[in-house]
Amino acid sequence: MPLPPCPCGISTAARLFPVSLQALVTFEDVEVRFSAEEWELLEEWQRALHREVTEGTSQLLASLGRALPRCSSQPEWG
Repeated sequence: MPLPPCPCGISTAARLFPVSLQALVTFEDVEVRFSAEEWELLEEWQRALHREVTEGTSQLLASLGRALPRCSSQPEWG
């Protein structure tokens, strides 16, 4: 018997296979990288926001048992 439609809009596949779908997400899928030139154009608050979001993403993926990247934040260029 098929599952009834979910009122929240989640697909049947996502409800049947939630773990396998989560496993498809990697840090590299959601990471935002800047070139040295782009990094220099950012204001300090933008760099701080980037570090904060990157750290939060790393912690979330770690809580899901995903491997963390070698470097978890954009380097401070120059």
